[in-house]
Amino acid sequence: MDESQNNCNIIEGDFVVVTGTTVQNSGKKTVNRLIAQVIAVGEYDVFLKCTRTSRVFKRPLQNCYKIPTTGDMFRKTKEPALGDLVLSYHGGMFREEKRIVGILIELVDNPPNDFEARILCGDTTHLVPLNTLIVIEGR
Repeated sequence: MDESQNNCNIIEGDFVVVTGTTVQNSGKKTVNRLIAQVIAVGEYDVFLKCTRTSRVFKRPLQNCYKIPTTGDMFRKTKEPALGDLVLSYHGGMFREEKRIVGILIELVDNPPNDFEARILCGDTTHLVPLNTLIVIEGR
């Protein structure tokens, strides 16, 4: 999509992802992103309010990407079915990232534990929390 098409429809009150870049002495670049609400729109720049801190700041329109707010905003995630090819992802701030890809072979509801799933990966099976799965390909 042409950047100018994305930016020409931004109006006051919209929510956008605004980007910036950090450039290190080595030449390595890191993209910075945050969500902000549009306060005012000019021809080339916008005033934005950070959704986390309420700080108001100015950025070029070209660095803003409108977040769509139309349509069904209450979509549910796709529940995997037995036989689906799935990806289990564990990880976060304080946990090591772990990805497992395999065939969903068993759904486990063993109270009082949360729902779990058994994935066949080659000749090995893995028991993972059901809420860590996404469907890569349905059966």
